[in-house]
Amino acid sequence: METDIRSTIKNNSIPKELELILLCLNAALHQIDEDRLNTISKSNFNWKKFNDLLLNQRVLPIIYPIINSKCRKDIEKSVFNTIHQFYIRNAAKNLYYTSVLHKILDF
Repeated sequence: METDIRSTIKNNSIPKELELILLCLNAALHQIDEDRLNTISKSNFNWKKFNDLLLNQRVLPIIYPIINSKCRKDIEKSVFNTIHQFYIRNAAKNLYYTSVLHKILDF
């Protein structure tokens, strides 16, 4: 039987920051619950803790496109800039590694 992520989250009363991460990860695979995402991001939300969780769990590259499009206006500017810079550096690093891999394979 498939577990509904919303009921699991509500029953376990996990921190809002982690709940937002789980909602975004779920959205990367399925459909996003925009109502819940908006409710969480507009509440008394600790964006610094959210940023720390993203980095600690190493899910920022997956979640960034969702938060950028759905709740960018709600994120503290300094935290969003940190998240954005990490995402850009990660993308640049991936492009570099891809070019090195192509050179290795084309030798």
